[in-house]
Amino acid sequence: MAELIKPTVAYEKAKNSPVYRLSELMFGSLLAAYVLGFVGFVAVNTDSNSPLVDPLKCLPYLAISLTYAYVTAGLYLSYHSGILTMHHIPLHHIRLDFALALSQAIFFGISMIFPPLFSLLLGITLLASAFRQHQEHRALVKGFYREVQPPHSALAGGPETSEKQFQKTFTRLLKEPSSEEKLKESGQRFRYQELLGWGKTSLWTYCFSLFLIALCVVGLRIYHFNIPNKTTAYSCCLIAAPIIFYVHKILRQRAGFLMKREDETTEMDDQFDELVENLKKEYSTTKPLA
Repeated sequence: MAELIKPTVAYEKAKNSPVYRLSELMFGSLLAAYVLGFVGFVAVNTDSNSPLVDPLKCLPYLAISLTYAYVTAGLYLSYHSGILTMHHIPLHHIRLDFALALSQAIFFGISMIFPPLFSLLLGITLLASAFRQHQEHRALVKGFYREVQPPHSALAGGPETSEKQFQKTFTRLLKEPSSEEKLKESGQRFRYQELLGWGKTSLWTYCFSLFLIALCVVGLRIYHFNIPNKTTAYSCCLIAAPIIFYVHKILRQRAGFLMKREDETTEMDDQFDELVENLKKEYSTTKPLA
C-alpha cells in the first residue's frame, strides 16, 4: 500500500508550479480591480452638473464589487486550504483555477457594464467553482479508497466496502464535531477543521447558483431587457447580502490555516494522520460485502 502524501507536502509541491503563480497574480489583481472598477463606473454614471450622487445608480456597482471581492476571497482561501493540499491532483489541473479567475474578471466587467446580467454571470461562476470542487473531491475519495484499503483484503477474507460506502464514511468523518474540550480551547467546531476544504460541494451551493441564473432569465423575459434601475439596485443588494455573510463565515473558519515552515509540522498534517488512521479502523470493523 502506497504512503499517502501529507497535505503540506502536496501544498509545497503545487506552489512551485508557474501556473500556480499566474493564478496567484490573477487573484490579487482582481481584488484591486473590483475597487477601481466601482470608483470608475460610479464616476462615469454620475451627473457632473449635480454635487450629489444618486444612490440608485451607485448601489448596483457597489453590490457587484463587494460580491465579487468576497467571492474571490472565498475561492482564493478554498483554493489554498483545499485544492492545493489535495495530494492526488496533477499539477496540470491547476490551470483550471487560472481559467476560473480569468472568467471572474470578464464576468465582473460585463456585470458592471450591464448590471441586470449580474445574477446570471455570478450563478455561472458559483456553479463552475462548485463543479470543480465536486470533481476534485470525488477524485480525492477515490485516491483514499485505493490507498487506504489493502488490495488483498477481499482475497484474504478480510472486510471490504464499496466506493460509495467509503465516500459516505469519508464525508461523515470529515464533518465529525469536535470535542467540548477542543471547542473551548481553540474554537474549532469540527474534529478535522483544517481539512474542511476537502469536503464535497453542498446541495445549497448548486440550488443557489441555479436560482441566480433563473432569476436573471425570468427578469429579462418579464422586462424585455429593460429592467428598471430601482429593481436592479435592490436585486443586486439582495444577492450580495447572503454571499457576503456566507463567505465571511468561511473566512472566519479558515483564518487559522497555516502551512509548515522548515521541518515543523502543522495541525493540518496531524489531523490528516488521524483521519487516515480512523479510515483504516473503519475498514477493520466493516462487514464484508454480500
